[in-house]
Order: sequence, then structure tokens, then C-alpha cells
Amino acid sequence: MRISRCLFSSAAAKPNLEAPAAAAAAAPAAPSAAEGAAAPAAAAAPPAAAATAAAAAAAVDAPQSNTEAWRHFSSCFSSTSAAVAAAVEQQQQAKAAAAAAAAFKPAAGIAAAGAAAAMGEGTEEAAAAEEAAEEAADLAAGDAAEQQLLQQQLLQQQLLLLQQQLLLQQELLQQQLLQQQLLQQQLLQQQLLQQQLLLLQQQLLLLQQQLLQQQLLQQQLLQQQLLQQQLLQQQLLQQQLLHQQLY
Repeated sequence: MRISRCLFSSAAAKPNLEAPAAAAAAAPAAPSAAEGAAAPAAAAAPPAAAATAAAAAAAVDAPQSNTEAWRHFSSCFSSTSAAVAAAVEQQQQAKAAAAAAAAFKPAAGIAAAGAAAAMGEGTEEAAAAEEAAEEAADLAAGDAAEQQLLQQQLLQQQLLLLQQQLLLQQELLQQQLLQQQLLQQQLLQQQLLQQQLLLLQQQLLLLQQQLLQQQLLQQQLLQQQLLQQQLLQQQLLQQQLLHQQLY
């Protein structure tokens, strides 16, 4: 309404044949600005996505450096998320600019038509202004569709990054499960070794007991032999004494 009032006041004050042309020229500038704002959004995500994909592939191909690969992937994914967020913000700004342009172009066309009618240029120029306004509205709608397509592409890239992150997490979980299984096997081996060591200790204890028993038996035999020898000596002495007494 302010634009229409300004144009009508200018036409009433002084005839200006360039007002419709200026209004028609001002309308296409907004889509160009929207396209210029959307171009960095389209170029922001792919390099970060490629870096994140490379980090994911490196993490899968090099399972021995899972922690470093995970840190590298997290850093790349954070950068990618920031780039995607910036691209989405720029896209939203471009969409708002396109919407503003779409809202401005019909108003500019109506204002141009009103100015043309006020200046008495006839119905043909008013119809041409209305047609230009309709074309500008169609262009704005096409720009909005392109912005929606760009937003869908960005969302698809973000979804791909999330899927890659999920795959990497699954690989890491599988490797952790394998490591846990290896640790459990090592623990079982240690338990078996401990059991074998316990059995060896028991066998050694039995051998020591057997050896001790054998030593005791040998000592007992020696004592018995000594006793027998003493008895024999006593008998021999008695016989000698008897023999002396007899002779």
C-alpha cells in the first residue's frame, strides 16, 4: 500500500512515463538475490559430506585405530552438520527473499497499472503491466520450487551422513563385541592354566607325601634291623658266656 501511495502521489504531482518500467525492473531483482543466496547453500554441503564419507571409509578399513577414526569422523560430521545448518539457514533466507519478491511483484504490477491508468496511458499498457506482474509471480513460484528442491537435496545429504554414521557405529560395536569375545577367551585360558597349575601343585604334594612315607618306612626298617642286630649280639654274648662257664 505504501508503494502504491508513493507511485500515485508521484503521478499526481508530475507525469512520469518511466514509473511502470522502474516497477517492472525492480520486481525481477529479488529472485536474482534469492538465487545468489541459494548458490552458497548448494555448494556448502558436498565437500563436508565427502570428507565425512572418507572418514567413515577410513574407520572401516582401519579397525586397529577405531578411536582415532571415530574422533576424525566425529570432527568431520560436526563440520558437516554446521555446514548443512548454515546452508539450510541461507536457503531459508533465500526462500524468504523469494517470498518477498513474490509478494512485491504483484504489488509493483498493480502499482504500475494504477500509475499507467492515472497517467492516462490506456488499457493496453495496464494489461501489459498486469501480464508482466503475472509472469513475475510465475517466476517467483519457480524460484520457490527450486528452493524446495535444494532443501530436499540438503536433507538427503544429511540423511546419507546419518546413515554413514550409523554404519560406522555398527562396525565399532561389532569390533567391540569381537574384542570382548577375545578377552573372554583369554580369561578362560587363564582359568584353565590356573586349574592346571593347581593340579600340578596337588600332584607335587602327593609325591612329597609318598616320599615322606617311604622315608618313614625306611627308617622303621633300619630300626628293626638294628634291633635284630642287637638281639643277635646279645644272643651271641650269652652263648659265649655259657660256653665259658661250661669250659
